[in-house]
Amino acid sequence: MLYVRLHGVWSTQLDLAYLSELAETIRGMRGQSWSMIVDMREWVVPEAAKDPKYNVDLDSRNQKAEVWLVDHIDAQTHLLVHFENRPLQPKRFTEMGPLEAWLTTLQISLPAEIHDDIKLHTQANSHEVKKSEI
Repeated sequence: MLYVRLHGVWSTQLDLAYLSELAETIRGMRGQSWSMIVDMREWVVPEAAKDPKYNVDLDSRNQKAEVWLVDHIDAQTHLLVHFENRPLQPKRFTEMGPLEAWLTTLQISLPAEIHDDIKLHTQANSHEVKKSEI
């Protein structure tokens, strides 16, 4: 399970650093099934950063699920363009209960350390990618 917590005010430089780290983490899981939770509740994306001038192409062949934890169910719609030609679409949630229930229907368990971190997240201008062994 990958857990990404995006927070603070975003910029192109942070986006490129995040995508680079995420791509490297995904490459390291080559051949393994994986899922991803992205906590976007404290993430601020200025309009200028919503239209990047580069393509995002991450290897998602073995990805089982992608979950976005957001403040509002219609938040971060600017990212959906990156999923147009992918078989897996992100599922957005505003609360942990429904998020965990949906993961359960997919037979995906939420590791305790990720559950705890989601509840204890803090604000900062950065990103963090974590891999949890299940």
